[in-house]
Amino acid sequence: MSIVHRLITSTRRCCAVFLLGSLASQAAAEDVLNLAPGQTRLSFSVLGLETLGAGDQLAVELDGYDVSALISRSDSDFLLDMPSPLADGSHPLLVLVFYANGNVATLLEASVEVAAGSAPQANDEAPAAVDPATDTTAVLAAEPASEEAATAVEAYAQDAAPAAHRYTLYGLLSNNYRVDEKDAANYPDSPRYTSNGGVSYRGEGAGADWQWQGELDALYDNLSENNPNGYEWELPNYRLAASRGTGLSRQGLALGTYNVLREDLLFSAYQRRGVALTLGDALNSPLQLEVFGLQSEPLTDYRRRLGYPQSSEERSAGGLLTFTPLQDNPQWLQFSTAYLNGETTDSGVGWWSPDQQTRYGGDSWNIAVDSRLGNNSLWLHGDYAHSSFDSDGLGIGEDARTDTSHDLQTQFSSGEWFPSGPFDQWNLTLQRREVGLDFFTLGNLSLPGDLQLDRANWQAFVGNLQVEAELARETNNLDDQDDIADQVAHRQVLNLYYYPMVDSNALPWRILGMPSLNAGVTETRRRQDREDAQVVGFDLNDETRESLVGVNFYHNRWNWSVQHTLQETRDDSQAVEQNGYLIYEPPSDQRNRFTTLQVGYMPWDVLSISTSWQWNKQQESDDDNLYRSVSRGLDVAWQIVPERWLLNASYYRGRDTSHFGDGDFLGDSMLQQTANLQLTWTQMQPDGLNPGIDWFIKSSYAKQDSDLYDQGLEDWQLLLGFDLRWDTHTY
Repeated sequence: MSIVHRLITSTRRCCAVFLLGSLASQAAAEDVLNLAPGQTRLSFSVLGLETLGAGDQLAVELDGYDVSALISRSDSDFLLDMPSPLADGSHPLLVLVFYANGNVATLLEASVEVAAGSAPQANDEAPAAVDPATDTTAVLAAEPASEEAATAVEAYAQDAAPAAHRYTLYGLLSNNYRVDEKDAANYPDSPRYTSNGGVSYRGEGAGADWQWQGELDALYDNLSENNPNGYEWELPNYRLAASRGTGLSRQGLALGTYNVLREDLLFSAYQRRGVALTLGDALNSPLQLEVFGLQSEPLTDYRRRLGYPQSSEERSAGGLLTFTPLQDNPQWLQFSTAYLNGETTDSGVGWWSPDQQTRYGGDSWNIAVDSRLGNNSLWLHGDYAHSSFDSDGLGIGEDARTDTSHDLQTQFSSGEWFPSGPFDQWNLTLQRREVGLDFFTLGNLSLPGDLQLDRANWQAFVGNLQVEAELARETNNLDDQDDIADQVAHRQVLNLYYYPMVDSNALPWRILGMPSLNAGVTETRRRQDREDAQVVGFDLNDETRESLVGVNFYHNRWNWSVQHTLQETRDDSQAVEQNGYLIYEPPSDQRNRFTTLQVGYMPWDVLSISTSWQWNKQQESDDDNLYRSVSRGLDVAWQIVPERWLLNASYYRGRDTSHFGDGDFLGDSMLQQTANLQLTWTQMQPDGLNPGIDWFIKSSYAKQDSDLYDQGLEDWQLLLGFDLRWDTHTY
């Protein structure tokens, strides 16, 4: 049945991929942001941030440099505070999201245009104050350099004024009918007709001093094995927010998905549904306050628990407060504090939840201070947190325990205070973090406890070379308890990225493409006191070294890359015996090699071909065990008739082999193959609320062979169906 499940699953991923791709593509259209000469502050808006989930990270790049540390953010509004003015001309701006699953998407691709004008202000001259009346979502200008520049800025501000209602609406409903299959007995509970789809809406509007935003992401699937709860609809994201006023008088109310836009000791990618009240904004107010009442568990149910949770067992409540006392120079000093209280049935780093009945919870709070001085030459950060949390179950075992954590960071950057020296730009970050054994917070359940981290990270840019180096040390047992092993880990990291400037029209780059190279090495050493092995039942003494090197080539018609990774682990731990029984046996030394080749080719605009190959070899030297895997894949998309006939094909073949040094264990060689073929005819394109219609015929094939068990599993199916697509927007 595993092959049948794989076949069914492979045909039902298009909806989520389509929705995510649509959201990324709508924001990726290039915009132009105008900035007056000599100015160092730029504001802009980014759509689609509310779709971010746990573990997703944002990054902002300007002229190819990561400027995320210079960003202040309030909802979808971003403020970039640069240490020095930009030169005249065009400067590319990118806002990227790195999803927790490894995917990367571009949320904003823009060009910052600085018109030729008066010379930039000297570093010791403060920029002119910004008049909120002339501030727009795309331009943050002080006094223009000339009357012509003033006229241009005013005209752009009028063009950028928000419309009464702007929205995007994407939808997909895919309908499939299984015409034939190899063996109908393999589909006892699967209906022949299935459908799945989704809807994604983003909207915003303004009137007088009011602003509102709306979001909706809904998924539909009528196949029962994909919705074990019996619900054909799921609602992973929805939000309706309204606000009025500016500065300190800004007031807001939001219902639905709420994201805490902080990464600190209390919160990390924290997202729940509920109700939130806000006061003030991050750009023009010295004070910002957010108070929320949220569902304690992550939910996608559309039928209940959509608003403010009534029961205290289902509620997490708290608030965020940010105070910026120096409005003329807000980056000089900022205080922030937060409080969170609630219960959960989820597991955390410090406990494992065996059921959905036992509840854990308590409260936690923190206070933090940030200061950026010398045009961001120096950043000082301090964060202190306290919690009172019951981690063994409310009403079970011991009562709630209290503990504390703190995080101290200092960052030095080249600029006004520190010379760049032989580098174009550099920064050095020093960090000391301590998290208590009994410190827990519902906003960051993945935060490891009983840990002290000391870290130094250095990044530098020299021409087209980027260098990153890091030294880190982690220790535990901060309270020096006898029943906890004393462990220490050392980590050393060095990464290099090189983007050589070459003439793309000269050989060999005209054939190979524009090159980029990356290389890195990471060494990790872990130790534990020998005498602690009897206490905890295992020993710890190993070293791991991971080295990688890669090269990428990009051409407007093809791109290809090769990366090789070597990972070696040497384990020097000792066996542990208790009462004559062996309770711990050291693992074997290991040597892993990974090589990946990826090639993409587009001979014509209507045809794209991509292939990937991966080789992996793992050796366990002590036991003489050997594992090999070779996989290759091919994807083809051919617009036979543009916007009318489309052919998609894919093929995957992978073989995993194992050989054991111990003759009592038999090795195996397993071959897996999958293939998909789909022909689509587009009857019409979406137009407003009128859907586009695609008719398709597709087939799927899967086969699995095992030499050890001398058996093979094979299945195939043939589907007919049609898709309804909606794509309308006013942006």
